Order: sequence, then C-alpha cells, then structure tokens
Amino acid sequence: MDMAENPIEKKKILFMASTLEIDGIVRSLIGLLSAFDYEKYSVDLFLFCHKGELLPLLPPQVNLLPENPWIAIYEKSIHELLAGGKPHYAAIRLAAKIEAKFTCRRLKVNNVGYYSWQYLMRWLVARLPPFTQEYHCAISYRPPHHLIAYKVKARRKIAFIRMDYSKEYVDLTFELPSWSQYDNIAAVSAATASRFSEVFRPLADRVCAIESIVSTEFVQGEAAYDVSAEMPDEDGIVRLCTVARLSHAKAIDRAVMICRRLLDAGCGIKWYVVGYGPDEEMIRGLITQYDMQEHFILLGKKTNPYPYIRACDIYVQPSRSEGKAVAVREAQILCKPVVITNYPTASSQLRDGYDGVIVPMELEGCVAGMKAFI
Repeated sequence: MDMAENPIEKKKILFMASTLEIDGIVRSLIGLLSAFDYEKYSVDLFLFCHKGELLPLLPPQVNLLPENPWIAIYEKSIHELLAGGKPHYAAIRLAAKIEAKFTCRRLKVNNVGYYSWQYLMRWLVARLPPFTQEYHCAISYRPPHHLIAYKVKARRKIAFIRMDYSKEYVDLTFELPSWSQYDNIAAVSAATASRFSEVFRPLADRVCAIESIVSTEFVQGEAAYDVSAEMPDEDGIVRLCTVARLSHAKAIDRAVMICRRLLDAGCGIKWYVVGYGPDEEMIRGLITQYDMQEHFILLGKKTNPYPYIRACDIYVQPSRSEGKAVAVREAQILCKPVVITNYPTASSQLRDGYDGVIVPMELEGCVAGMKAFI
C-alpha cells in the first residue's frame, strides 16, 4: 500500500482555556502544547477571549479557533462591556451578579463571585450552539469546565484541576453535573487528586494525577536576560523572589509582614514579587504601613518571569493554598533554593530538607523557619 496516497489520519484534539494572560497555568499549557507530536495530532485551541501576553508563544502548529463574542463576556467586566458599546452583554453580567446576591442571602454564605460565575456560564451554555467539529479528545485546561462538558462532541473528555478543592467553597448541586460529563479528571498532584476525590466522592474513580509539563530548555533559555537594574546584587543583601498572582490564596499580604519581621530579626534581605492581581492596592498599603518600600518590591506584570527567578538567592512561595505551584518547579529548574509554606499539598511539591524547605504556615513559625534557612 502506498502510504503517501493513504496518510495516517491525525487525531483531533481540542484544548480550551480562558485567555493566555500571564500565570503559571498558562505557562504550563504552553509547555504542554509545545510537547505535542504534530505529525500525529491536529490541535485546536479555543480561548474564551483572545487576549494575553503569552499569545505569541503559541506553537505555530496550533489552530487558534475564532473568538465567540458571547463567550468573551466571561472574561470582561461590566465596565469593559459598557465602554465597548455592548450594553446587552453588560446587562447579562449584571443579572448574574444580582441573582448570585439573592442566592447568597438565601443560603447565608458570602460567595457572590462564585455564584455569579456559575449563573453566567449556565446562561451562556443554555444559549450557545454546539461545536460543529467532533474530536478524539477534548481537554478543558482550566475552569469553568461547562463548555466542553455540554457543547463539545468528543470520544473522550478530560478536565484539569489545580486548586485544593477541600479549601474552596463548592456547591455540589452546581458543579457535580458538569464534572460528571468528563471521562477523566486530571490533577496536578496526587494530593490535589485525593482532595478533589474527598469533595466529589461519586467521581473518585475518574481522578488521576498528571503533573504540569515544564520545559527545562525553555525555562533556562528564557532566563538568560539581565535584570540587574531591577534586582541589583548588593553586598550583605539576600534577594528573595516570588512569582505569583496578587490574591488571597498566594498570601503576598502575609509576605509583607514576614519580611518586616525578618528585617527586625537582623536578616539583610530584599523581597521581590513578580505578578499582578486584585490585592495589589491592599498590599501596597501594607508596604507603606510597615515602612517596607526599600525592602519589599512589587515588580509588576512580567511576560518573562524567569530572569528574575534566576537573579534571586532564594525562591519563596508563601501561599495559603496551592494545587502544585508551577513557579516552584521553574525555580528548581534554575537551581534555586526553594522555601514554601506548609499548605495542605506542600509535601507533594518537594521533600522537606532535600530539594527545598517547608516552613510552618503560622506567622511566627514561618519567620523562624525562613530566618534559619537564610
């Protein structure tokens, strides 16, 4: 048989994510897409919204599907929609928020954001037509997972999870039906898989652990840039670095207080944070309150965080909760000593005293552990 006349059919794969804005999940997605054998697979990527600094890093073989203006609502604020001349879309967002407030009042819970996203996605799913292409495998790479669950036809459906579901508010009546549409649920660590299974017990036999793909060659190559103007090497100063979203889970607010106490204990340090997020204003207020302007430096959003990790002396992940922090693995690739707090899945991230150090979560123990390590 002439193989040139009868080429092997490529398997069709669909990935779905929200945007390609800078964060560890997106960097791991880029790593995964870069690892595909495109002689065997045809890969489509659907993004809720075509935005993000990491868009240029998509492998050229990936087919980026057109943006759907209805789905894009999910990634835009009410203000953005009004400013963009789309008041009917803004009204949908507002209606979901109002309904969420009533639900929270009825259930006596404080989680308006959670319910507003659930209501919005339910509203969108009910009105969107199904995808026309049929896939061998469809992979929902980050929540919400409703679209692949209900609108994509595939022989196998996979959803990825990264957060510790035992630490998050979950309404099973909302979430269990959509999770049940998946053949496999892939967690970034065994600990994350176990905790998801505890919450979603009927789905425990579908859960497995698949670690994020991080390319050693890519991380090392991208780290080669000089950032000494922003992170100078100063005599007697130990440079700490954290790459994280400025959010409650990442605990950058606690890091400011930890830094203050380390300085008061005689440690010569500067702590550099690469990232952005909703807590920035609050964190800047703490920096001023504790007189930390010269010692706790917010470097902001960086498309390439690796030179900053390479420039530090110790990498620190001070999180309150994690699934498995991609930035910790990236720091290890760059041969940096790593400190993480003892969040519930910490032992799946490293071996304490071997390839990093786990310090207590509570403030005094964290300070003592970091001081000893420094």
